[in-house]
Amino acid sequence: MACSNVIRNLCRLKTLDLSTDETKLKKCLSCLDLTLMGVSGMVGVTLYVLTGVVAKEIAGPSMVLSLVFGCLAAMLAALCYAELGSIFTKTGSAYLFTYSIIGEFPAFLVGWSILLEYILSTAVVASGWSGYLDSLTNHKISNFTVEVLMGGETWNTSFVTEVPDIVGGFVTLLILLVVGLGTYLSSSVNNVLLMINIGIVAFISIGGFIFADGNNWTERGFFPFGFGGTLSGAAIVFIGYVGFDIIAVSAEEAIDSHKNVPRAIIASLVIVAIIYTIVAVSLTLAVPFYEIDISAVLATPFVKHNLIWAKYIVDIGALCSMGACLVPSAYAMPRITYAMGVDGLLFKFFTTVHPTTRTPLAGTLCIGTFTTFLVVFFDLSTLSNVLSIGTLVAFNMVAVCVMFLRYQKTSLTRHILQHNTITSSQDGDADDEDDENTTRFLDNHDNDQPVTGGALKPRFQFLTTMNSYPPCMVPSVCIVTTTCLLVLLVAIGVIFMDKIKAGDWWVILLVIVLTVSTLLTFIPITLHEQVNIGSPFKTPLVPFIPVLSILINTMFIMQLSTATWIRFAIWIAIGTAIYLLYGYHHSVENLAVKELTVSEGQYTVLNNTVTDDVTDYVMKPSLVMPQPPRRKKEGFSK
Repeated sequence: MACSNVIRNLCRLKTLDLSTDETKLKKCLSCLDLTLMGVSGMVGVTLYVLTGVVAKEIAGPSMVLSLVFGCLAAMLAALCYAELGSIFTKTGSAYLFTYSIIGEFPAFLVGWSILLEYILSTAVVASGWSGYLDSLTNHKISNFTVEVLMGGETWNTSFVTEVPDIVGGFVTLLILLVVGLGTYLSSSVNNVLLMINIGIVAFISIGGFIFADGNNWTERGFFPFGFGGTLSGAAIVFIGYVGFDIIAVSAEEAIDSHKNVPRAIIASLVIVAIIYTIVAVSLTLAVPFYEIDISAVLATPFVKHNLIWAKYIVDIGALCSMGACLVPSAYAMPRITYAMGVDGLLFKFFTTVHPTTRTPLAGTLCIGTFTTFLVVFFDLSTLSNVLSIGTLVAFNMVAVCVMFLRYQKTSLTRHILQHNTITSSQDGDADDEDDENTTRFLDNHDNDQPVTGGALKPRFQFLTTMNSYPPCMVPSVCIVTTTCLLVLLVAIGVIFMDKIKAGDWWVILLVIVLTVSTLLTFIPITLHEQVNIGSPFKTPLVPFIPVLSILINTMFIMQLSTATWIRFAIWIAIGTAIYLLYGYHHSVENLAVKELTVSEGQYTVLNNTVTDDVTDYVMKPSLVMPQPPRRKKEGFSK
């Protein structure tokens, strides 16, 4: 019994309150601000470095298609984020989605993984920024550090950098200062840096088209490394489209977030894809792919035509691009710890918000100090690959959340349906009101609407065995089974690829069995009706797009090295210890179940025991406690 209670508590869900937009954070981000923040989070190293590597060594001119394929793969995850972002308008992104739909402990691991992603992203980009500046000064900065600050000697210790990165640490602190002074200032600085970067990218592209020569696409063919090289290039540039999740993190500070978050997610990804494609076309037309200089990719066409001055413009663009990348990742770090602190899963001081700037001050100082320490003293080249895992794991969990939301008929979906119905009514009745008034919600049970879906579609009712189970049970079980089998199938395929190529019968048989099993568990999902909760944005072709997203993300995860997995496992072990020692006991949901006493004689919940009146709401896989009817406030409409 004790064991079952622990397992139930590990899977307890966050109690949602969609009835209010009240927040200690400042709502000031428009759809444009969100879009530009998403673009900044993506445009960076991929544009100024990876495009050259992929074009020269992997795909040739067909890198243009690699970028398109990479965008399509990222769009699968973006569509899932857009749907959930239109429903959950609080900060937390994938952590919040997982906590509300799947459970507490999985949500903690997702949040902990995302935190690692943003910490390492900030640290790696800051280190790269200082390294780029050092190379422009002919290493005068690092030489000064060694000769003046270190007495002419360098450090020769594992994991510790040979020369402390003072400039990188200073840049990190500067960006954190900007982030701490307010969301509006952060957004403004980000927008300025991004506009400078886009202007320089336009200059580079125009120059590339001026020097364009069609023979550069035909001399050795458009696919010099074969179509396989194009697909390999897509796997590499995919990381260049990761960053739109920062928009979901910003939801609580966004104006009219249930509309603007999904719009910004899709728009930012499309804009970045257009930027990448235009640059790739101009670059591969301007110079033969095999002549691209990896150390100065976008400056290659200008250097080839003796326009050395243009190289410095490109360098300014690279510094502005990396600076713009720093703002979103540094902005997101304290928001994740803030969301987890509010839920009681991390220490309460992370919820401290400055009364003037209305930003998470404690999280910014604590996580920012730790990140600065990493930048200054540690060799981050060995850790850069780890940040990909956290992102891809979050992508998978979000895809699973979308499927559960579509095929589970729970009090959560009823709550969301009620909120969306009233929100839509207000939008229709008060188009001229302020945006902040469009999401008002009156939690009155007179507005209850039945949630439909989860049962077999009428034309498949003849499947009596499947139809004998309660609605939503079969698709829910199949979602879990399909996800597990798909991950196992990809893992077997990647680990034993050499044996598959060699024709070992047992591996091939195992792959066939897993493939057939995955299809057999996936098909029943498609035979059931989806739950309609009236969300402002809907992912198309569910469950096909979420499952395809899981497949692609898992393939990328399995390509990472064993050392990367070990480092990630250490981080997860640290997080698990924090959760078990602190988060499990201080969880707001745990305290609510133990201590919550609802007035007006309706029901009482004490020490995990419930009265008969609430069996429909407690000890179920989705917990959304009903609120007593509120007195109607002036200006509210049903």
